[in-house]
Amino acid sequence: MQHTEREEGTIHALLEAFAKQRLPQALEIKKRVDEGDVLNALDIEFLERVFREANENRSHIVRFPEYADIVNMAVHLYRDITEKALENEKLRNGKA
Repeated sequence: MQHTEREEGTIHALLEAFAKQRLPQALEIKKRVDEGDVLNALDIEFLERVFREANENRSHIVRFPEYADIVNMAVHLYRDITEKALENEKLRNGKA
């Protein structure tokens, strides 16, 4: 599939932001929730921003199926974070 220079630039910017900002922050949050921590306000704000931006950028992402593995990995990472954080929250509040 042929992509325009603009599309190439957009996907490059999205991948760079993911690699340099989103992924490191998500891995740090995952480490904390795996250790039993719950999400703080900044974590929740980060995740809300990631989900909002992913929805806004969906049209760009679908044009590049070669990056589907990265997208799927990110989706699973964010799902794992939210599931574990919810589990930790329930344990903390005695609702397990």
